[in-house]
Amino acid sequence: MTEAQGTIVVQPISNAPVAVGTNVYCQDDVVSGSPNVLGSGTLRWYTSPSGGVGNTIAPGIVTRVPGTFMYYVTQQLPNECESARTPVVVLVNRKPDVSAGPDRRIDLGASVVLTGTALGNNVRIVWSPSFTLTNSTPARPTAKPLVTTVYTIRVVTGDGCEDEDEVQVVVLQPIDIPNVFSPNGDGVHDKWLIPKVEQYPNCVMQIFNRYGG
Repeated sequence: MTEAQGTIVVQPISNAPVAVGTNVYCQDDVVSGSPNVLGSGTLRWYTSPSGGVGNTIAPGIVTRVPGTFMYYVTQQLPNECESARTPVVVLVNRKPDVSAGPDRRIDLGASVVLTGTALGNNVRIVWSPSFTLTNSTPARPTAKPLVTTVYTIRVVTGDGCEDEDEVQVVVLQPIDIPNVFSPNGDGVHDKWLIPKVEQYPNCVMQIFNRYGG
């Protein structure tokens, strides 16, 4: 019978790293870095609570798609065994779906209802500029601008995610159509010009002589 002697070294298991809260972001946020954990030594990241091969490169946070994403991380200090896995949560909240509606055209002195929409979790709405609106917080306020104005609808969800959109209300100023011109080359009223007619891109102009021809 052969006997052998030796030393069996039992290495301790490293303490598990600590997840620093929930990593919360909004959809399409610009994020640099990886999920927050407190640890040292070698950190290994996994995509499941057991099995698989750990990656020493921390995962980057991607916010393109909303949802809850789970990662798992271990810690291994020198002369110690790999720790248990710590779950790390990354939550990406959905940003609101926002539309300010189509651009509008109104005559000077008229008003128009803006047809905004805002979909999301417990949304709050603010329109700006607000001084020509009946109310700046509903999705469909009434606007009565005196000049062409671009309105912005800004929407914030209950999760703190936000988005915005713009709509232009073109105010058509009244035009004064001259009834005479003198194309005699003296430089005075040689051309028949209608100021501000460019506001009416679909207008049709017809010229008749005194006999209707």
